[in-house]
Amino acid sequence: MKVGQIYSVISMIFASNFNEPLTAQNYEKIKTSSDWIIQNECENNKKGRKLYADFLQNESLAEIRTDFRSVKYLFNASYYFASAKDDLAKFYAQINFSPKLGESDSISNQLLLIASILKNELDESHAKLLKSFLISFFLPYAATLAIELSTSAKSSFYRSLGYFLSEYCDNLQEIFAIKRKAE
Repeated sequence: MKVGQIYSVISMIFASNFNEPLTAQNYEKIKTSSDWIIQNECENNKKGRKLYADFLQNESLAEIRTDFRSVKYLFNASYYFASAKDDLAKFYAQINFSPKLGESDSISNQLLLIASILKNELDESHAKLLKSFLISFFLPYAATLAIELSTSAKSSFYRSLGYFLSEYCDNLQEIFAIKRKAE
């Protein structure tokens, strides 16, 4: 599997888990896994995998669903950026993308767009479009969301997704040669 395809799959995993509470079927499917889809020595990956292991061993579906309801408001960019909903709607209209998961400013729709671009061979025009989207919309929001989830979520499941999302953002910045903002 190519790097773009792997990141497309990861984008869809995030989109699904940030769009609605886990279903019993998905919960059982995840519980049969032994680890996160990507394992490496990156600090965010190690922290996320530790929390993910705790989730696999100790958390009930009810706990995760309760936590989803408590952090759901974070999954819309307009929580952080007042004009996000309108700005994203305009951007999506310009590129003929139809949001399918919740509000137009949801992280899930942004991840769906990324997945749809990355699942195919990335030509120069799509790479330029994706880089522009990452810089203008996705990374400022997703990086902030990742920190919030990793520190504010109550469940190990959503806290782990915060760390994994942070690593995902870092990797996209590296892949597309996007300079990191000074911290």
